[in-house]
Amino acid sequence: VKEQLNMVFKGEKKISTTEDFKGALKAIPFSKIQEQRLKSLEKDSQPIIQLRKKLKPELQDLVNRQRLTILEAGEVFNVPKSNKRHRTLFCRQDAEGDHR
Repeated sequence: VKEQLNMVFKGEKKISTTEDFKGALKAIPFSKIQEQRLKSLEKDSQPIIQLRKKLKPELQDLVNRQRLTILEAGEVFNVPKSNKRHRTLFCRQDAEGDHR
C-alpha cells in the first residue's frame, strides 16, 4: 500500500479530488508496484543479490531434473473433444541420451 500511495503522489497527474485519487490508484497495475518494490529491495540489500546469484544455478538444475523426471514418468492428459466424449492422451519422454 505504501508503494502504491507513493507512486500516486509522485505521478505526473495532479490529484485534486477523491475521484482523481481513486482513478490514479486503479490505474497503477500490481506488476508495476511489485517491480518497484523489488528494485528498492535490491538497491538496499547487496547480500540478497549475491545469494541469488549463488543459488540460481543450483535451483535451475533442480528444476530441470524435476521436469525430466516428470517427462520420463509420463503424464495422462484429458483431451476434450467437440462432442461430449473425452479421451485421454499419455505422453512420455524416453530417457535416452544426455539431458542437459
